[in-house]
Formats: sequence, C-alpha cells, structure tokens
Amino acid sequence: MTSFLIDLASYQDGINLNVVKQAGFTKVNIKLSQGNWYRWGNAQRYIDEARSLGFGICTFHWLDSTDSGSNQAKIVQSLMKQFGIVEGTAHQCDCEDTKRPATFQIWKDYVNSMQNFLGRHIINYTGDWWWNPHIGTNNGNAITPHLWAAPNNGYKPTYPGDQSSDWVAGYGGWNDYSILQYSVSSISNAGGGSLSKSAIRDERIWDDLTEGGFDMEEFERKAGNADVQANAALNDYDSVKIKLADGNDFVVQNVAKKNRLAQQDAIMKTLNTLSTVQVDVDALAAKIAAALIASNANGLTQTDHDAVVADVKKAMREGTGV
Repeated sequence: MTSFLIDLASYQDGINLNVVKQAGFTKVNIKLSQGNWYRWGNAQRYIDEARSLGFGICTFHWLDSTDSGSNQAKIVQSLMKQFGIVEGTAHQCDCEDTKRPATFQIWKDYVNSMQNFLGRHIINYTGDWWWNPHIGTNNGNAITPHLWAAPNNGYKPTYPGDQSSDWVAGYGGWNDYSILQYSVSSISNAGGGSLSKSAIRDERIWDDLTEGGFDMEEFERKAGNADVQANAALNDYDSVKIKLADGNDFVVQNVAKKNRLAQQDAIMKTLNTLSTVQVDVDALAAKIAAALIASNANGLTQTDHDAVVADVKKAMREGTGV
C-alpha cells in the first residue's frame, strides 16, 4: 500500500501535524542539519510531536562542501543520539547544494559513514539536474540502492500513481526512485506553507531504511566475485561490513541472529521467574524446541531453533548443576 510523506524544516514552523495526518500523510522527513554550520533548533520538537502522533520518521542532512563527508556525518550521528532516533528511523542525504556543492568523495564518505553507523541503508536525495553536472557517471547505486527525487520532468499537481513513468530515474546508476517527491503544495488548514510531498509505493523500501536486514539477492548482486565468507561471518557477528569487488563497502545485518538472541532472552527471563523445581532438562528443552518450530512467524531456520535449544539446555545445566 502506498504511503505519503512531507518534509519539515524551518519553513514549516507552526505546521499542524494533526491536520497533516488527517490529510492522509503518515510519515515525516525532518531536517537536522546543514554542512558543518547549521542545526535546526526545532528538530527535537517536531520529532517528539511526530512520534506522539504515530508518524514514521525520517531525518535529513543538507550536504555541502563546508567539511568532509565523514565530519558532516559525525555531526548528524551526534544529533541522532541526542534526539533518540538512531533506531527505527530512516535517513536521507540531501545533496543538491549549488553554491557549495559536495564532491563525489564527500557524498560517498557521508553515505558510507552513516550506513556503517546505522547498520542499514540511507537514501540519497538529488535530481538528475544536479547529479549529472556535479557527479557525472559515478555510480551512486553502488553505495546505496535508494534514490529520492522529483520526476525528471518536474512536479505534478497530484500523485501520478504507482505505475507512472515518473518513477523512472535513469541516472547515477539508479533505474527507479525508491521514494518519489511528486509535488510541492500546501495542505488545507495545516499551515507550514508549500510542503514537499512524497510517495512510497513499496513498504519494503521503508522497512529497509528503518530496520535494515540481510537481503541475499542484493548481496549476491553487489558482491559479484568478492572474496568473502558471508555465511560464516554472520554466525558470529550482528553485522558485517564487506569489501566488494568494486572497492565499495556493503553492510550486512544478521537479522536471524538478532531474532534468535531476542527469543533466547525472552525464554531465559521466563525461566528466571520460576520457583525451584525438579525438571528433566532434556525433556523441557524438547518442549521448547517443539514450540519454537511450531511458530512460522519467527523467521528462524531449523539451525536457529537448534541453537536456541542448545543455549537453553546449557544455561539450565549450569544454573541447576544437572
């Protein structure tokens, strides 16, 4: 189901987010900072208000050439920690400055730093009008698969639809937009002036930007003949940064491990609340295994189930001296 988003920056001070929500917008993109010289003073206020109203939250940084990409990323990372929005939010690199335009190296360093910090993809905002003359044929898609911009032929009066050719990008290595900024116009009675309005036609894009995850298809496509042992590495680490054949980094999240550890933690918390009883450790572990395997919603493999059972048995034996 397609969802809709508006941008919030100093120009939108005073906007009524209740009215925005009633108009069908469920996500907001809030400006944090610009270059190394500007932080939006009301960002925290609108983050808190949006969160209280149940909006999905994205933040953005306006990238320029006032500092390296890595240093600008450090500013943003500090603000995200301060505002409590490191987890569960999306992030956009807004790269369209014409007075102090970022170089490809600045952009690349910023995106890589943010993705390594968050452990998931961020999304690039830039139009063909900016990317082509400033960045040229450099492949941005090799750094992040997600692009956000207005249609190449300009804004529309209303959303043109999920199947519209306006979703076609065709620059920077991106075939299509992940998020389409289709219009700049007001929302009746909401205030905030003209609002940038965007559409997300595939909720999996939002999931990737806010949660991350190990996408085997994307990894195989990007990794090519990179010399990595991804499966072995993922058994030991929450995330792995892999050096690809083209020299770029790709961060892989071990979602299965996170789910398994969370499930294991929940089981152990339950066991810790029980009174001291005589139990057959192996029999209890077998029952736990049966319950885990019966759940089709946990996304775990048989190997994951066995690992949880083994961990529980070990912990119970150590705790009871059996």
